[in-house]
Amino acid sequence: MKYQFTIPERFIILNMLAKDSIRGDILTLKLVHETTMNIALDETEIKEKNIVREDDKYYWNDSTYEKEIEIPESVETIIINELKIMNDAKVLSRIHVPLWEKIVERKESDINKEEITGQLVENIPQ
Repeated sequence: MKYQFTIPERFIILNMLAKDSIRGDILTLKLVHETTMNIALDETEIKEKNIVREDDKYYWNDSTYEKEIEIPESVETIIINELKIMNDAKVLSRIHVPLWEKIVERKESDINKEEITGQLVENIPQ
């Protein structure tokens, strides 16, 4: 699925996907690696957005900038699971809210739409 991610959202996802606890088969791990490379900031973005690191913080000149990134379903599931684990442990912070809304709520909404559509199809008289 395609998403529009801000720079902070991309940093958060990169941290999630960098965890040693991410396990799976070789295909899933390759998709995680490929997705990580797509989410990472490239040299052009770093120059254009004047992204700099001072101590442990990053700064840039365009707070509205978003990049469209394709997230494979298996990697999307990993991100959703990580966010839900954080939610259950009550360690989410305000910076996670936009990601939760973009990924978790969107996925749950899509699932609900599929269920409703399936029910409507089942109820069509033949």
